[in-house]
Amino acid sequence: VDFDKSYLLKYSSLKSLNKRGMLVKENKIVNGKVRIYYSITAEGEVYRLSFQRQLERETTAIKTLI
Repeated sequence: VDFDKSYLLKYSSLKSLNKRGMLVKENKIVNGKVRIYYSITAEGEVYRLSFQRQLERETTAIKTLI
């Protein structure tokens, strides 16, 4: 069986973030099919901003080395 690794990575990440309280999961029926929607929580937004700042610091540090 050939799995799309990016699909598996995305959805395992979403599940992990949901389990840690960073995202809220909502199931909706659309055209007779269940669709899963994720929304970021306040805690998730704090984490996202922290991660973004860290990434910007590391990017700046790498640019100074190049």
